[in-house]
Order: sequence, then structure tokens, then C-alpha cells
Amino acid sequence: MTTATDSGNVRVLSDRRQGQPDILRDLVTLSIENKWVAEKLISQFDDQDFNQVGLQDVVAAVRHAVDTNAENYRGAICDQVGVERALNVLARPTDLTVATVDAAIRDLSTAKRSADVVRAVNSGDLAGARAALSRLESGPATGDRDDGRVTSDTVARFLAETEENRKRKYLGPRTGLAPLDETTLGLGRGQVWALGAPTGGGKTTLACQIAAHGLKENAAVVYLSLEMSSSWILARLAGAFVGLSATRIFMGQVADSDRGKVDGTLALLADCPLWVYRDRTDLAAIQRTVRTVRGKVGADKDLLFVVDFLQNVGVRGSATQLDRMATAAVGLQHLAATTGACCLILSQFSQDTVRAKGTGTLGYRYASELAHAADVALEMVGDDDTGTVNLLVRKTRHAGTGAIPLRWVDGYSRFEVAP
Repeated sequence: MTTATDSGNVRVLSDRRQGQPDILRDLVTLSIENKWVAEKLISQFDDQDFNQVGLQDVVAAVRHAVDTNAENYRGAICDQVGVERALNVLARPTDLTVATVDAAIRDLSTAKRSADVVRAVNSGDLAGARAALSRLESGPATGDRDDGRVTSDTVARFLAETEENRKRKYLGPRTGLAPLDETTLGLGRGQVWALGAPTGGGKTTLACQIAAHGLKENAAVVYLSLEMSSSWILARLAGAFVGLSATRIFMGQVADSDRGKVDGTLALLADCPLWVYRDRTDLAAIQRTVRTVRGKVGADKDLLFVVDFLQNVGVRGSATQLDRMATAAVGLQHLAATTGACCLILSQFSQDTVRAKGTGTLGYRYASELAHAADVALEMVGDDDTGTVNLLVRKTRHAGTGAIPLRWVDGYSRFEVAP
């Protein structure tokens, strides 16, 4: 049996052998994603080959865990879906606003759908559990959706939003690259940013730099790495913060004169609302993770989540690679919209786009839907002769486009605008 510990978060069962139903992973990572239940399951299956454990045995273990510690289970579910936070908001009349009430209602709605999953699991109704999982992943139930009618409340929310935009001058946290911020107006809530480049073209470096600057602007950040380890991403974030080579930081080769800066930066990152994951590799897991973090930081907090990179995102039931990429792109767009987070998606380019070097049609590898889903589409084009990178703003829905010359600095830890 394989277990995983990720960034101090809940230990979960992560191994699913050939032939085991998808519901196994779903039950563990969603319905019972809390420390004490997962550990109970793990303790029962450590000495057994997971392939020999039947689905009914897993369901029985879940039932036993719930029956033997129902109060703890209730508390864990409350922590996961934000029931207590929602009820506390509604219990404080002085704190009630349109935004806080809306957030509380969303939390309670999510709690109800999570409870539906738990009840189905406990009763052994696997078909019902799968249906409940689908409802949870798809967002609010139909009855909770806005019917689209423009009312006085709609106008009030719109005016409050425009006032907030006027005060901050940007749609969201800035990237730290002034020309890019002026062109895009920042990392707007509910937006999808697509960042494409050839392999080794600087996608992860720029993404970590943007994420680090988002933390400086008091945003919460979720970095979902589907290629590099969490430790490497942490080294890159620290390098972007302090301006030192991520490789030297990772290898422990920092000069004595810089050690204090690195240690201080890592301590700062530990205090920031930062989550780094390596094991969230399929769309459903990414959706659950981002929604969980949104519940933890609250509805009013700016939230950026980075998917590095799209071509490695798995999607259950996809028949072809093209179908998988299209589903992933649209699913991440929906996730950004429903959580009010900005989503930065890293992607490889098609060979035609790489050869065109910014002059042809924008094409992401196997993912044409990403170009349509993106509110902001960026292309990185390297110049081998000068060692610079042109950051092309190929698309925005609300502002302009253009080219921003960048150059690598500080041991290839980050970019700065070239003169």
C-alpha cells in the first residue's frame, strides 16, 4: 500500500492498481480527506497488497471509522467544507454584507453536497456516491445558481466592484513586471492566464516570479506542479524572492553572506498563504484542492492558482489526448470562474507556433481550447543571439496587446524588463 504526505497536508491513500474502480480514489481524496480517517484506513491496509483489497472492504473501513469516532468525523468535515465559518458569519449580524452572506450560502451548499457523498459511502451506495461526487465537482446545485436576473442587488455588487477597482487601479494582484501590469491590469479574479513557451523557455521561472510577487501583494497562492517536485518549486519561489539561483538554494550551495537572506525568505514563505503540491495530477483533484483552499482563505482573499503544466493534467474518461486537453482547459476555466480565483496555466506550444516565433496563429500543444478559454494569452519567444526573451501579450479580453522584452537576471532565478 502506498501513502503520501504532501506539504504537511492530509495523508491520503494514493495508489490505485489496474482494475480498481475510480471511486476508490475519489472516496479517499474527497469524502474522507481528513487525517484521522485516512490514517485509520492506512493502518488497516499497510500490510496488504492494495490490489487484493476489495471495494467493500474499503467501504466497511470507512463505516467503522465513522461509527467509532463520529464526533471527530463531524469536526473534520466541518473543517474541510467551511460549515463552521459559514455559520459563524451568519451568527454575526454586524458582519453581514452581500458578499459575506453569499460566501456563507456557498459554503453551506458545498457542505450539503459533501454530506451527500458521505451518506452514500456509509450506506454502500457506490452509484449514489459517484453521482454525488459529480455534483460536487460541477459547482453549486441548480437551485443555488443565479437565474441571471439583473436586480438592485446586482447593481449594488457591480458598483462596489467598480469602486474597488478604482481604489486599487488593477483588477487583482500585480505580476511585478510593470509593462505587463499596465497591459493586462493585473491578475483579475476569475480570469484564466495562459503562458506558453518551448521546452526550457522559462515558463516555470516566470510563473514562480509572478506567484512570488502575488504573495508580496497579500494574495494566497496554490502552485500545482505536475512535473517538478514541491522542493524544486519552493527553491524557485525562494530564488525569485531573494534573487539567487534556485539550483544553488536547492543544492545548499548558497554563499555564507547570502544564507541569512535565504533563511529569512523561507521563513517568510512559511508564514504566507502558500500551498505547493506535486500529487494533484488530475482535473478532479485540482478542482477539489483549489475549492478547499478557497474555503480556508475566505471569499474576499485574492487567490492565484498555477497549473504547471496543462499537458500533464489527467481527466477521467477522456478517450483521446485532444479530448483530455479540451476538457482540462474548460474545466480550469470553470474552476476560476466559480472560485473567483485567477488561474495561470502553463502550456507547451505546438510545433507550428514554436517555429513561427510569435508571427503565426497562437496554438497550444493539443489544446486549442486553451486559446479560447484564456482571458490573457502570453507567448515567450527566446532570442539566442542576445539571450533575451520577448514576452508577447497575444490576447487580452479587456485591454491591449504588445511585446515586452525581458532578460534573465540573478542566476536565472527571475526576469526583469530589458532596456
